[in-house]
Amino acid sequence: MQHFHFPMISERERSLPLVVTTVGSWVSQQEIVRLSGYPDYQWLQCTSGRGEFWWKGMSEPIVVETGQGVILFPHIPHEYRPIEEPWGIYWFGFQGSLSQELLTAAQLYQSTRITPMNPELTLEPIKRAIALLNRSSFNEGQGTMLSGHAYELIMAWTQSGWETLVREGRHVDNDPLTPLLEWIQEHVHQELTLQQMADQIGVTPQYVCKLFRRTLDMRPLQYVIRLRIRKSKQLLLAYPRLSVQQVGQEVGFMHTSYFIHRFKQQEGMTPVQFRLLHAGKLMGDHRVFDATEVNGT
Repeated sequence: MQHFHFPMISERERSLPLVVTTVGSWVSQQEIVRLSGYPDYQWLQCTSGRGEFWWKGMSEPIVVETGQGVILFPHIPHEYRPIEEPWGIYWFGFQGSLSQELLTAAQLYQSTRITPMNPELTLEPIKRAIALLNRSSFNEGQGTMLSGHAYELIMAWTQSGWETLVREGRHVDNDPLTPLLEWIQEHVHQELTLQQMADQIGVTPQYVCKLFRRTLDMRPLQYVIRLRIRKSKQLLLAYPRLSVQQVGQEVGFMHTSYFIHRFKQQEGMTPVQFRLLHAGKLMGDHRVFDATEVNGT
């Protein structure tokens, strides 16, 4: 069955940090050519057959198999077509002030192919959104529910495990920031300097700053700190016997006070408060903490 929706969103809901603009599915997707790209982020997931995608910056098209998908960034010229029919596609389009930040948190910096370890996990939010829109073309609160499905989809890319073109060893454009981000990911627990980053890609420190500003709208140090905080949150919950000091050192913060300061600045709470807030959800009532953590160190 085919579904094609452009949700009607109330004026109040248009200001949501994630706004769904289109959602649907085709049992037999045909060729699409967009010379000016599409105004929103798009996720297209293959459910049958095979197709090929091309977008600006690629030297040759890539094949997308059943279970794989592609995230297309806004305003990037692209084309896609079936090579084994019927080519079934589910799609999800979204925009909003939080879109880029969430994709950055998921380590998605450009259009790319994604291979979810569990394709159903990424399909489920789309199916729920379609079911919601099939029941009613418009009702108050619909935009908020769709926004929740968009968030679920983005989180599913990280929670289910995935591989992108970058992880497969193929860079889809010549932007030197992509290999640098990979290098930072591997060395984030070490002391990192701007000069080291510049040396990795053979440019000046000033140009590294320019790349980060242009692509991620932040300074290199801001990115490193956000990445360290993100990893620290994972460690705080996954290893409850690690002290806050140990967690900080594992992700590159050599001074515990600075780690706590940065964590609170970004998350609005201390690492101990974060652990207490979330650990119960993951471990039931069996919470295990070091005495030093409870004391706030």
